[in-house]
Amino acid sequence: MAVQFPRHLVYSASQNTSRTSKMVPAIASSSPRRCAAHQTQARTLSATSGSNNGGNYFDWNAHQVSIPRLPLPKLSETLARYLQAVTPLCTDLAELAATREAVEAFGASPEAQQLQSILEQRDNDGAQHRKLGTATSYVRPFWNTMYLGGRYPVPINSNPAVHLKDLPHRANLGQCGVAGQLAAAMARWYVGMKSGRIEPDFNDKAKNVPACMEEYEVLFAEQRIPRKDIDELIVAEDSKHIAVVRGADIYRVNVIDDSGAVATAERLTDVLQALVDATPTPPASNTPRVGNLTSQERNWWAAEREELCRTPLNAASLAAIDDALFVVGLDYASVIGDDVARMAWGLHGLGGVEHRWYDKNFTLLVASDGATCVNFEHAPYDGATVVRLMEDVWAETAGVPLPSGRALPSPPVAQTSSLDATPQRLPFDLSPRSIAAVQHATEKFCSFADITKLALVDFKDFGKSEMKSWKMSPDGCIQMAYQLAYFRLHNDASISVYESCSTKGFLRGRTEAIRPNTTAASAFVTHADKLLAQGSVEGLAQARSLLDAATAQHRVVAQAASKGNGVDRHLFSLLSLANEIGSPAANASLFTDPTWTKFNTSVLSTSNVNGTSLVVLGFGAVCPQGYGLGYTVEDNAVRVCVSNYIGDPDTGGSGFGGVTVAASDDDNAPKTNCDAMAAAISQALRDIRTIAAAPALPKAKL
Repeated sequence: MAVQFPRHLVYSASQNTSRTSKMVPAIASSSPRRCAAHQTQARTLSATSGSNNGGNYFDWNAHQVSIPRLPLPKLSETLARYLQAVTPLCTDLAELAATREAVEAFGASPEAQQLQSILEQRDNDGAQHRKLGTATSYVRPFWNTMYLGGRYPVPINSNPAVHLKDLPHRANLGQCGVAGQLAAAMARWYVGMKSGRIEPDFNDKAKNVPACMEEYEVLFAEQRIPRKDIDELIVAEDSKHIAVVRGADIYRVNVIDDSGAVATAERLTDVLQALVDATPTPPASNTPRVGNLTSQERNWWAAEREELCRTPLNAASLAAIDDALFVVGLDYASVIGDDVARMAWGLHGLGGVEHRWYDKNFTLLVASDGATCVNFEHAPYDGATVVRLMEDVWAETAGVPLPSGRALPSPPVAQTSSLDATPQRLPFDLSPRSIAAVQHATEKFCSFADITKLALVDFKDFGKSEMKSWKMSPDGCIQMAYQLAYFRLHNDASISVYESCSTKGFLRGRTEAIRPNTTAASAFVTHADKLLAQGSVEGLAQARSLLDAATAQHRVVAQAASKGNGVDRHLFSLLSLANEIGSPAANASLFTDPTWTKFNTSVLSTSNVNGTSLVVLGFGAVCPQGYGLGYTVEDNAVRVCVSNYIGDPDTGGSGFGGVTVAASDDDNAPKTNCDAMAAAISQALRDIRTIAAAPALPKAKL
């Protein structure tokens, strides 16, 4: 049964109408067409339930139609939630009073009412939906602009690294066996998606609660193109090849033939093994690695890419990379057994030692010892989308059942006669300017990586099973551990804490922010150690009551965010709209209040992803004196990748909420230390276990 896909479209936040991409020509006439647009459109899938080759067809259209729109909250409700969220951030009553006055003045202003009215009109106006390509969420256009307009380098600052568990037969497969198996499974997943054979996502499958599938349209064959001031995303239609990075070189490897048949894992393994055998030693450190250009500030990289494209040979090679389904990195490094090196390898290629192309949708990294990681470009989608792909392909490759009873499609096998999978090296003819640019990028990125420090919390005392037995939210317990650890190290409970929350239960929802530093959390953090030090039953019971209150309030805030009733996205959209239309509200009391800056300077930036295939998620801190905390939670374990900076990071001065994140020259600013933070998190978890074992008092006596 044929399933029709419309032209793949992607978005350029600077414009609102679809157009054909005016990109450099593809490397050959058989290369895929490439399109650019500014809002992805729903797929036209005519298939209904049925089976073929042991798999089912799925109607994504019907699935998408059943998904509700992201709600646009009332302005008064969001402002009330904002005041609740910033109360623990205010250090005294005078500061809180000033913030309350600023919020009330903004809420009562005609400018704020006008912004809310325009936002509501855009959200409900069918003409606006057609203008964007399809019905969308109120925040989506502004969110695209935020990501694509960021001028900061994307590695460390934006691109996360998702570390995968070692395959059970990794040692027998070897590097190329692991890469060949996973890459072939990914190609099968892609073909299955295009033919309507991939089951859509559900927030609750038993209750038939659907989750949005829009992000999968840009999961493959996507490239972020650097442009002056605001970038563009492109997606190649009918891409049939991958890009393979080995040493300083990049290769094109065909994996799908013209009929849609896919190369086998064994064939890809042989092809990749031949490439590795032909390149047994890494190139000299001064050999130009063109991909290092993608590690730099976006306006600078845009100019250097234009310089590269002046040469037709370079333009053709860039087009082949842009159009690739994804990238496979066959690295020389061996990282198993060294947690810090492994996380650094996934996040920044050991400071540029290993070659990367950070603008691609995702790169499957395979170390020489078979360790695996996925580094992905964050603009078009969030972690849940990548995790779904990895859960399926890892389970298939590991020989274990796929999650939720899913099955990976089995498309026809490409024959040698119909598919030439021989690696084709993509040549570059570098001008003196480009050679100097690559050298500059390499040195600057190495310096950025050097000040980025990482530590791993590999906590195995207990996990979510035991935390559930306490009748508490496991995520709430972990968030309290983060704040308690920070308070112990830096003596500050008035910090902004950010936790991402998926809103894929809504059409084009993406994420909302949970704000874990609540008044109840602050009370627990500031009193826990005093009560523990008492060593009394009553002291522990009081601490237990505070922990109960903190985790309960966290659950309320988290559930509200997941339902689209957070704070961040609504206020972010209002500020973005004010800037767009030149409203004086952009300089309103709310947005110039120091508390707004503090709220949007996330000292603890946290994100949780879970799955049977995952070890941990890693990313950089989002402010110079902060921590990045990517974590996974299992039944009997908690793992956290902790990041911090020991110098001023290259952030490009960009921050959420219109806040400029400048380099810190305050000698009194907290000196972060990821190793100390990791140890403090482990101890905080143990202390929370001690507190949770105590009986709770009806009311804490402080």
